[in-house]
Formats: sequence, C-alpha cells, structure tokens
Amino acid sequence: MSIVFRLSRWAYFLFIITFTTVILFIVGFALHQLHQDTISNSFLVAETHARSFEDALTQTLKITELLAINSLNPNTEHWQGSQGLDQINDNLSTALIHTPFLRSLSMLQDNRIVASSNPNNLGHTVITHDYLPTETRHDELLRIGTPWFGRDIAEGYPSSPFNPIPGDALALIPITRTLPNRNAELSLLAAINPDFFINHITRALPLGEGIVEIVRLDGILLLSTDPNQQPGAISPATAQMDRLTQRSIGHLTYAAADDRLFLSTYRVSSLYPLAVIVHLDRNHALQNFDRAAQTLLLVVTPTLVIFLLIASLYRRRQEQLAQQRDEAERLQKINAAQVFTHASEGIMIIDAEGRIFDVNTAFTTITGYERNEVLGRGLGLLKSEQHDQQFYQNLWSELLRDDHWQGEIWSRRKTGDQYAQLLNISVVRDRWGKVRNFVALMSDITERKHHQQQLEFTAQHDVLTQLPNRFLFADRLNTAMAQAKRSQHRLVLAYLDLDGFKAVNDTFGHAAGDQLLVTVAQRIQGAIRQGDTLARLGGDEFALILLNVEEDQEILLLFQRILAMANEPVWFNQQALQVSASLGITFYPQTQDINSEQLLSQADQAMYQAKQAGKNRFYYFGSH
Repeated sequence: MSIVFRLSRWAYFLFIITFTTVILFIVGFALHQLHQDTISNSFLVAETHARSFEDALTQTLKITELLAINSLNPNTEHWQGSQGLDQINDNLSTALIHTPFLRSLSMLQDNRIVASSNPNNLGHTVITHDYLPTETRHDELLRIGTPWFGRDIAEGYPSSPFNPIPGDALALIPITRTLPNRNAELSLLAAINPDFFINHITRALPLGEGIVEIVRLDGILLLSTDPNQQPGAISPATAQMDRLTQRSIGHLTYAAADDRLFLSTYRVSSLYPLAVIVHLDRNHALQNFDRAAQTLLLVVTPTLVIFLLIASLYRRRQEQLAQQRDEAERLQKINAAQVFTHASEGIMIIDAEGRIFDVNTAFTTITGYERNEVLGRGLGLLKSEQHDQQFYQNLWSELLRDDHWQGEIWSRRKTGDQYAQLLNISVVRDRWGKVRNFVALMSDITERKHHQQQLEFTAQHDVLTQLPNRFLFADRLNTAMAQAKRSQHRLVLAYLDLDGFKAVNDTFGHAAGDQLLVTVAQRIQGAIRQGDTLARLGGDEFALILLNVEEDQEILLLFQRILAMANEPVWFNQQALQVSASLGITFYPQTQDINSEQLLSQADQAMYQAKQAGKNRFYYFGSH
C-alpha cells in the first residue's frame, strides 16, 4: 500500500511539474512573439516617420531649386548693373515672403554675394568647396553645406566637427544651386531655417517618444530635435550606419552616449546628399508590450496558482487542511504583528466612529505624534488647510461605497507643517457587513512632489532667465489664439531681438552676456501685465504675447517703454553694457485664418524690417 502511495505521489508531482513547464513555455513563447512583433511594428513606425520627414525635406529643397530657377534664371543673362541687381534683389525678397523655412536668399558670383533678400549679406564671401555633392564644373546641382552659427549669413560663420553649434544657439543651413549662365559663375545661396523643420518634426514625434536627426551623407549633423546634440558635429549614429551611401533605408538598434537604447531607421534622400534618421525611444516603444505582458502574467499567474491550489487541495485530507488552516492563522497573526510594528509605511487603525485605535512606529516618524498622544482622538488633528470640507465628505462617501480609497492628500504634522501623503484606506467589515475598523496606510511623498514640480518647471522654462521656453511659448500662443478667435478680442504678438548683443559677448564674455539677458528679461517682465507672456526663444531672441489689447495708444506706449528699457545700460563688473532692441509686431485674428507658426513668422519678418530700418525701433507687420 505504501509503495502505491509513493508511486501516486511521484506521478502527482511529475504531472504538476510537466503542466507548469508547458504553461510557462507557452507564456514565454507568446511573450517572445509579442516582443518581436512590437519591435517590428516600432521599426515600421520609425520607417513611416523617416519616409514622411524625408519626403517633406526633399519637397522643401525642391521648392528652393524652383525658387532659384524662377527668381534668377530670367535675369541671370543680363544681371550686371544696378537695375539688374535691384530687380534680382526684389525677386529674392518676394520669394522669401511665403517661405518660412528660409532665412534669406542670395546670388553668388565666384563665391561672393552680389544680390540678396538681406542687404546685410551683400559682399560676404561664402566658401563652398566642402559642400555636398562635390562640385563638378558647370553641373546644375543643389549642394548642401555644414551648419552655420547665427541667424543669417551676415552675422554668421560656418561650424566644423571641432567647433560645433550648441543645441540652443541660433543656426542656419546653407545650400547652393548652380545656375545656367554663359557669362559668369552664378549660383543661388539659400539660408535654411532649421527651427522650422524642428517644430514640424516635434509635432509629429514629440521629444519624449524619440529623436530625429538630419545628416549629410558624410555624417555631419545638420539638425536634431534633441537639444543636447550639436549641429556641425559628426553624428554618433552614423558610426553604426556605414551603409548610408550603399542602401536608401535601413534599421538598427542604436545605443546613445547616455546608454539609452533607440530603435533607429534611416532613409536617404533620393535627390540630395542627406539622410533622415529616426530614433524611437526603445522604452517608450515597448510600453504597449509591457502592459500586455503584465496583463498576460496577471491572468496566467493567478490561473496557474489556482490550478495548483485546487490540485493540492484535492490531494490532501480534510483533517490535514484543518491543521494547516490553524497553523496558517497562528503564523498570520505573528506576521501581521511584525508587519504592523516594522512596516516602513505609517499604519493607522481607526474604529467605526472615526477615532484612532492604534498606530505603528512609522506613523510616529511621519507625523511627529507619539502613540499615546493620538489614541482615542479624531482624525481632525491631522487635517491640513489644503482641502475643504467637501473633499473629506467625498472621500468618506467613496470609502463606504467601495470599501477602499486611495489617493494623494495633504496632511499636517504635530509641528503644524503640511506635507503631501499617499493614503490608502480599506474598510474591515464583520460577517454581517457592518463596519468594524478602517485600516489606513500612509507614505510621505512631499520630496517626490517637489522634485516632480521642479522637473516640470525645468522642461518648460529657460534655464538662464527662468522665462517660458520655446515649447511652453508655442503652447501658450496656440491657446491665446484660440481664445482671441473665440472672443474676437485682439491679440498682439511681438518678436524682440537685441541689437549689439554679439558684440557684448565677444567683448566682455558670456558671463556678461548672460547677465545682460537676465536683466533685460526682468525689466520687460516687470513692464507687462500678469496675464501676458514673455518667453525666450533662444539666444538673444524673445517673444511677447499680449492679450485683450484694444487701444493702439496703449500698444504704442508699452513698446516705447520696452525699447527704453532695452537701451538702459546694464552694469557688470563696473562696466556698462549697452544694447538696443528691434521689435516686430503682428496682430490676431486676421482676415485670413493662419496658424501660430505663420503668426510668429510675421512677427519675425516685422522684426527683421525694424533692423533694416536702423534698429532700436519697432515695426508692424504689413506696414510700409
């Protein structure tokens, strides 16, 4: 009989092991396939983004080529002379009006600018020997240069892998297009605005989900949506993409310098010597897989445990179950007492009348109250001033209805200090459903809340001036435009650029320049109303959103005051730093429906007109 029993027991254990192994293998295989499918789908998403961005970029460059042909070809045979140059200048300026992706258009003769939409560019020499593709004499090619520092050719200079452009600095991308001409070596020079493409790309692929790079085929980074990358440097990603010149598209897993993993896809332009590289954050891409895996495990694990428990119960005798139940209850009481005493979370047991029945040591550490100070007292001694009576009424209503409540709440310590608390309350009922006790678990999350607030502020504000950055500004501008359109109240948008700021940086150093930016920002912030917005877009460029301004005289006085503030000297190490400001102003709503990028472009163009008119002034968009 004992031999039969031993054989039965071994067969039982063999069945349990085999069944468990099969279930785990099936789950593991399913998770593996799901993981592979998620990776494959993520690569398809990255490939779709790369194709979309490459198509948009190629179309933009194609438009630039057409501008070169339409703006200059009718005039390039007989362009010499002031009248011919004036006509070309007019053509270039006209072509620039509806091309927010361009900073300027110029005509080169033997690498020297002889005509331009920006008069400040005239006479500047632009060396193009390192542009791609390599120039073949008399070929009509569009060639791409390395990124330049500065907003335009006049105030800029080229970068190099040894002197790349900081991510938050103004930059441009020069491209040239050779023009057919029998009498002279002529080409169109276009200053591409990288911010236009970055804004377009980040709307489709936010920074938290991935990064997009545009590189030349020699590895030079032209632009990136990652502000930590430096245009002009060799893109680290291209070191793993040695097939850029061999294949038009490819996939790989890319490890960044900070050890983050990306699912990357590159696509080479069919017409131009550049490639678009899309890096999808691997952790973000696998979020759906993680959720699906957790759901699967949450289903399979309890099911497997229940099956094993039922099999075990079937195997045992009734008396053995009773003995185990008694032993389990005894151990449970011991463990519960140990958990209550030594738990890191504060535990509070409350009776049915809402009086404190018992607390553990962690409760004393968090609140500052000793155990004998709170026993028998109501919960009112822990209430803070952050919540009204309605909040507590809703809390107790949900608790009694659902037998559980969890959330964040502000409480008060014995010292009177308020702190953030993660509170989890459960109802303990007797066999007839009557409330016997409430058990509350609490954790102090004050530091975590403060850290979260700091992270949110840093992501949306300029580190130097503490003003809203470009991303928060764009969100506020879209909101303000929607409100203005709905209420038909006028919105004023101003684009401000400091005149002479580069000279301050070059003469007195970047510390002086930073002090100048902070002081000017503080002055302007003090001049506007509380509901208006002043943001730093980058470098020495700022933007203003003024809401519900109906009186023209009020606008005139405000911007005169801002110009005067910008002209006031800023003292740094007993040196007076002197700059001025040029402002471009536009209004919304307008006759034609436009978006926020077009509205900002209008203000930018008006600011540029103010600079052309002599600086230290403001200019309304569309005025002559």
